[in-house]
Amino acid sequence: MSIIAYYAHVDEVQLDLVHKQPSVVWNIKNDPRFAKAALLDLDKDYEVLAWLLSSTKRGEQVHLVATYRAAGRQIESKSLGENTDFDALLSEELGKLGVCPGATDGAAADMVLSAIEGRGDKSQRDPKIDFGMGSARLFKPAEVKQLSAALDRITTADLQKFFDRKEMEKFEVGGMEWLSEKDSVLEEFLVPAFQKLRAFYAEAAKSGHYVFVIYQ
Repeated sequence: MSIIAYYAHVDEVQLDLVHKQPSVVWNIKNDPRFAKAALLDLDKDYEVLAWLLSSTKRGEQVHLVATYRAAGRQIESKSLGENTDFDALLSEELGKLGVCPGATDGAAADMVLSAIEGRGDKSQRDPKIDFGMGSARLFKPAEVKQLSAALDRITTADLQKFFDRKEMEKFEVGGMEWLSEKDSVLEEFLVPAFQKLRAFYAEAAKSGHYVFVIYQ
């Protein structure tokens, strides 16, 4: 099952309406009470954009792939009656991926990644908006302006820099079969998806709106 990220920007009165009846989010485009508000979804492109634009995300993805592989090897070894050390297996798998153990430790979420994935701690989440995948990340108007400015600094060259289908296949980015894709997927789908997100945050910042990010 695909998990999709949704982004909404609303004013304070509209946010109160969402708090009272969260399901109204899905009808924002047709509800006259939500004039000048917006709802955007990027399907699963958000995962790929995060990989392309965030070193934090790339480090996390490398570690995730290595962890899954190490866990698989440990389960297999136990079925054979062997006793293996998980940390040793993880170190081996990171090595196979061309990553030195410890190289992905301690990375903090950056601003662009926060905008794309709605990252934040418990205090930055809104428990009143939850559709089963965790509380929404709520960005206040001042934060939205900062995120918009960060996204404005991103260029097409930034998106191109880490677009390598072989590497993205190796690290299972977005769960896609990258070797079956064409290089044109960048210009045809990923760049437009980023432009939509950047325009969304720009409009929210200009309007002085809140932004919340939810998953379903």
